[in-house]
Amino acid sequence: MSFCSQRLIRKEFMNPFFKATICMVVGLLAAEVRAQDPGDVGSPECRQVQLQAQAAGLAGAPYRTKGAPIKTAAKVVDPAVRSGFITPACSGCIMTQFGRGVPINQQQTCGPICGNAVCQRGEDTCICLVDCGSACGDTCCNGGEDTCSCSEDCGSTCGDTCCNAAEDPCTCPTDCGPHCGNGLCDCGENQCTCPQDCAERCGDGCCSPDEQFFCDCSNDCGTNCGDGCCNGGEDTCSCSEDCGSTCGDTCCNAAEDPCTCPADCGNSCRGACCDGFTYVCYESTLEDCSASLDTYLGNGTTCESQIAACPTGACCLRGSCIDAESQGYHLSQYTCETGGGAYLGDGTTCATADTTCRGACCDGFIYVCYESTVEDCVASLDTFLGIDTTCESQLAACPTGACCLGGSCHDAESNGYHLSQYTCETGGGEYLGDGTTCATAECPQGCCRPNGSCLDQAPSACQAAGGRPQGPGSDCFFTAGCPEACCLGDGSCQDTLDFLCDSNGGTTQGPGTECASTECPQACCHPDGTCWDQGIDACHAAGGRTQGPGSRCFFMAGCPEACCLPDGSCQDTLDFICEGQGGHSQGPGTVCASTECPQACCHPDGTCWDEGLDACHAAGGRPQSPGSRCLFMAGCPEACCLGDGTCQDTLDFLCDSNGGNPQGPGTQCASTECP
Repeated sequence: MSFCSQRLIRKEFMNPFFKATICMVVGLLAAEVRAQDPGDVGSPECRQVQLQAQAAGLAGAPYRTKGAPIKTAAKVVDPAVRSGFITPACSGCIMTQFGRGVPINQQQTCGPICGNAVCQRGEDTCICLVDCGSACGDTCCNGGEDTCSCSEDCGSTCGDTCCNAAEDPCTCPTDCGPHCGNGLCDCGENQCTCPQDCAERCGDGCCSPDEQFFCDCSNDCGTNCGDGCCNGGEDTCSCSEDCGSTCGDTCCNAAEDPCTCPADCGNSCRGACCDGFTYVCYESTLEDCSASLDTYLGNGTTCESQIAACPTGACCLRGSCIDAESQGYHLSQYTCETGGGAYLGDGTTCATADTTCRGACCDGFIYVCYESTVEDCVASLDTFLGIDTTCESQLAACPTGACCLGGSCHDAESNGYHLSQYTCETGGGEYLGDGTTCATAECPQGCCRPNGSCLDQAPSACQAAGGRPQGPGSDCFFTAGCPEACCLGDGSCQDTLDFLCDSNGGTTQGPGTECASTECPQACCHPDGTCWDQGIDACHAAGGRTQGPGSRCFFMAGCPEACCLPDGSCQDTLDFICEGQGGHSQGPGTVCASTECPQACCHPDGTCWDEGLDACHAAGGRPQSPGSRCLFMAGCPEACCLGDGTCQDTLDFLCDSNGGNPQGPGTQCASTECP
């Protein structure tokens, strides 16, 4: 029974509107402290009717009565009360607010109140977290819950860093691993990547050592011919390395041949076949060898392996090496030499012999040696000294050497053949000895010795003795003499014979001299004014001055000396020329480069001296100008104070004539203050 249905209200509360107000207030208060009855204030039913009444008031017709919104609301509330859906207290809560004119958007709720610290009927953790709290599993993701703390309410998201019940390493490796060492063979792990968690398992993508050794899992280890496992479709035909070889399997593989397995490789077995007369060896079938009446040496044999039974080797013939590689058959010594060749020995080949098939050939009469093929040597009726021999290595059998002929050296390097002593000397040459070459021996030539004599000898010996080789082909017997340094009239030097030097007006410098080390003499003026004809180095050593190539003291009027001219300049010239120009000669051995021409110098005491600049400055004097002379000066200028207070450097008598006051000898305006 509701509070308002009891007859405990006094008569002063019998006014219907006031009674409804009291019931609303008391009902609201009571709703906070007791459990709501269905349809009572604070119940979901009461709130439902209130919302319907507010909606009717906002919508207008058919319920709205102009000027009386309370009546519009009553059209909704009264039927709900009569049907028992809500209680009279709920009706009072709704209608009182309409009767007081409270705007709909400001009306207080008559249903459950979220925030009153009571979790009422109609409220739950999803609707009113503040009253009903939060619990994982209530289907509402709120109150600080997330996918990590409550996946039942908030769901699961791969990548949220939480590996929850709905995830595993296969569906979400980002959150769940795998984690090797956790005792579980997680998704993505196998024995190769995590042997402590995962056992060997064929098909896991890991070729373990046992699987590879026992060849029992081609799914993991693959199929590779040569891996020692005959699996994955391999057989003796496709991979004999792994599956072996079986005669009769229709495959002629590397381990089989026509001799060991004719069933697979055909009936074409071959072997070495030897001609019993010429001992020529070739490879053939048994049938062909027998048909030629030759000896078959066995299936699979080769001529190389049957040297004892059929000796053969390489043969030098017509300058070329011949063996089975080039001819298709192996030659015996008999066959080689019968054809005019040189046999290189049993078992040899052109590759192993490394031969040129040429050798030294010696003319037995004149002992000229040259290299040739055996056929060409024999055709010339000369002696062939062996394959790959050289004339240098066969000196004992055919002695040859270098030959000096016509001033030049001849040997095999220059002429293509080696000369014997007989051939060299018969041709008018000089034989240098057995085994010599132009590279190791020298042809003699004229050598001019330091004493002027001439001797025919090798250039190296000539130079060692301080001589000068005269060139290839030169001979002292045909030489008029040795050239010497000749100083010509123009000062130049020429290496020539003494009589040619005299005829050209030159002066010979003596036997053994040469221009490269000779200085031709020229006039040299010494410091004392004397002149000597001597070399440049000797002139400079004496402190003299050379007068130029070809100059001679005999033809000079004297040595030039420094001349100070009237204009103060200096000129190196002869003394009489200096005087003719009005100059003053500075004496023998002087030069302008180190001479100061004197000029008038006014000393501090007013006296004047003719002297050089350095001497004038050293005495504290003042140079007067180049070319000036004390003899031609009226005196030395001095400071003159004029009547207007100015100062002028001038002669004392000029100062007086201008009304000035001379300041005395040695004074100058630069250091004088006029009163």
